[in-house]
Amino acid sequence: MVAKRGHALTCFARLSIFLFALNLSSARQTTVQDIARKLKLQDNQLLRTEKKFKVFMENYGRKYSTREEYLQRLEIFAGNMLRAAENQALDPTAIHGVTQFSDLTEDEFQRHYTGVNGGFPWSNGAGDVAPPLEVDGLPEDFDWREKGAVTEVKMQVYT
Repeated sequence: MVAKRGHALTCFARLSIFLFALNLSSARQTTVQDIARKLKLQDNQLLRTEKKFKVFMENYGRKYSTREEYLQRLEIFAGNMLRAAENQALDPTAIHGVTQFSDLTEDEFQRHYTGVNGGFPWSNGAGDVAPPLEVDGLPEDFDWREKGAVTEVKMQVYT
């Protein structure tokens, strides 16, 4: 199923209202169902998102120590699912969805998994532009997989 961009933005607006209302309610413990009823959400988008989040937690062994942390991670997860739906709509040939990183912000993901810490160490500050290379005689098409130089994607965790 390919989501339309307008529908994804509508879901984002509903999610923002939901999370804002959830943060404001301190008199009693609000549930996702309470907010969905207040907003009269016919498509139960928020309920489906929380259900996906609970499945995500189970599949990836996530546990959050407080309700506040749970709600914060739910908000991040929902935003990431919205972005995945938008990306899926832009490129239907790719597969976007839930991964083990779905409860992380972009900053958290970059900090913990990419190893990029403030730029390129080999930069000499002299414009940072590579010199032009000679390209005459190169093949039209070249696939490193055919040369055995590329392997399957691997999870590379380091600390």
